[in-house]
Amino acid sequence: MAQIRSLPRICIALGLPDVPTLLDHACREAASGESFLEFRLDFLDKPHKGAEAIRGFVEQFPDSIVVATCRRHQNHGKFNGSIEEQLAILDQAVRNGAQLLAVPANNATFNRRMSEQQLAFAKVRAVEHDRYVVVAGTTGISSVIAPDGAELVRTGFFEPGYLDIQVRLKTQLTPATRWGPIVQWLLVLAAGAAILVGIRHNGWFPRPVRPRSRPFGSRHSGESDASGTPAAEAEGGLDLAQHAAPDEDGDHTPPEEGGDETPPDEGGPPSFGRHRGAT
Repeated sequence: MAQIRSLPRICIALGLPDVPTLLDHACREAASGESFLEFRLDFLDKPHKGAEAIRGFVEQFPDSIVVATCRRHQNHGKFNGSIEEQLAILDQAVRNGAQLLAVPANNATFNRRMSEQQLAFAKVRAVEHDRYVVVAGTTGISSVIAPDGAELVRTGFFEPGYLDIQVRLKTQLTPATRWGPIVQWLLVLAAGAAILVGIRHNGWFPRPVRPRSRPFGSRHSGESDASGTPAAEAEGGLDLAQHAAPDEDGDHTPPEEGGDETPPDEGGPPSFGRHRGAT
């Protein structure tokens, strides 16, 4: 159920090295009347443990407002993991009771188009988790984004200013937040199953079949090469007379077109064909 509340003017940022120390300081601040707390998950040695600890703290102090941030080292934070790991930690924080998403950005080296692109990413996160997103840019564009992706208020590019607006703190989980990791693993398993089916169908991974060439002269008589040429012709281009069957007298049968096939050394016409051994 959405709550309409104004954010306190002061936010207590808690950056501690381990989860027990973080929870101890957070409980002290909440007991002293501070209701707006920021959990700096990038200070923890195990950020995902801090995300899991948010739920217990919110149940103990239901009137507290918790902002979980995991700032990268490029944005003057201490998180050195990948962007995918950073987003997974923030998703886990939302599943454990985070009511607001904050996106700190250092856009000193960005142009206007890149700042607009980063703002578009924040809009996707707002719609995905059904949360208000506060984009705080040190030099770029700062904005407050509604859960439907609409910009409620924003500053200009490279223009100093501050934003003052009411947001709704929400705890309801969307299907993407609740079932997103499960769907991802199901897709991974489906892809793995498809690969195994393909391997079973083919016997193994398909391998290209390359024809093996034999050494020159290794083919037997009567065999043909890949192009269908007889082995004898491929080796030396024998005369047709050598392939002709002998007649009863031992002479070679002339071809159908006629002509004298007597060898040249026996008085026949000279042959201009290529013989065995010719180069």
